[in-house]
Amino acid sequence: MKIGSYSGLCKEAPLSICPLLGGPFGLPSKCYGKGYKVGSLYIFEVPTFIIYLVSWLMIGIMISNIRQKANGIGQKEFITFFYIYFVHLILEALTVSNIIPIASDAYLYIASFHYGSSVTLTWCLFLNSFVIYQFLAAGEKKSVWGMRFSSLAVFVFGTFLAISTFKGWLGLSPLNPTLLWWLHIVFPNVFVVTFFITQVTFVYFRLDNKWPIGNEFLHIELQLKI
Repeated sequence: MKIGSYSGLCKEAPLSICPLLGGPFGLPSKCYGKGYKVGSLYIFEVPTFIIYLVSWLMIGIMISNIRQKANGIGQKEFITFFYIYFVHLILEALTVSNIIPIASDAYLYIASFHYGSSVTLTWCLFLNSFVIYQFLAAGEKKSVWGMRFSSLAVFVFGTFLAISTFKGWLGLSPLNPTLLWWLHIVFPNVFVVTFFITQVTFVYFRLDNKWPIGNEFLHIELQLKI
């Protein structure tokens, strides 16, 4: 994968932004899912769309379970993450399945919203990684609304950057989407790694029960070997 280039990524997977980058025909993929005609519309990636439906159901169940908990650190903050994830999957389903055709004027904006939501999702996860440390009281207005407003700001910035790149505004160009690549590939990976490290560190050093990091499974495996 070349730094600043989507060519390699788009060959392996038809990302929603691939048709809007590169030349007039976008960046091609090696293969596409079989299309099914529904009226005058071809729906692609039907099995994937079914997975989206299952994912929406599962997210709804998780949100319901979290809301029913009497108390819990970061309860409201993590629900925000799931709400963003829900919207992100809706936007992804609209673009990947061709419900919003690539040739339509709306596709550019929906793909931009999807790009913005993908960055926002990992940003919200990054903020959630510090909630358990109680730098701000979890569940209070400063913590919850601070996360929501900052996530909204990231979404607006990411969406505007995508639209500007696709349309060639502000000196940006779909032929050279370097800024888009860094915000889409590098920073989200940093956010995810940070979340993993902070959670493992908290469980290992602050909790007596280490089951969230697989301690119980490791203990059982060692007993079986002995």
